[in-house]
Amino acid sequence: MVSVVHDGRIDIHNYGQRLKRATRFLENHPEISPENKNRILEFLDRIKAEGLSPARQVAYVQWLTTTATMLEKSFDEATKHDIEKLMMTINNRDWSNSTRENYRETIKKF
Repeated sequence: MVSVVHDGRIDIHNYGQRLKRATRFLENHPEISPENKNRILEFLDRIKAEGLSPARQVAYVQWLTTTATMLEKSFDEATKHDIEKLMMTINNRDWSNSTRENYRETIKKF
């Protein structure tokens, strides 16, 4: 089924459904605290208000879901040292440079 995105264009990649799945995965994730889930969903509302594309919205939710599991504590309680450790973990992952850069940019924007 093809859906239409907010600006009237046809959503051939089905980002509307992808966003619903990513959000549902986040909401049901047992390792992420309710506080972090709420912070990610609030961030999603903010980037929607900024007019970011549905594709970018999906990506941010997925990247932040992974980030929340890697951080293993509340975003609100994270110290500078915690964020530095998180960045070190991301930089040491066996991911492509572009993937690592996406995570770094996501954390800065968040």
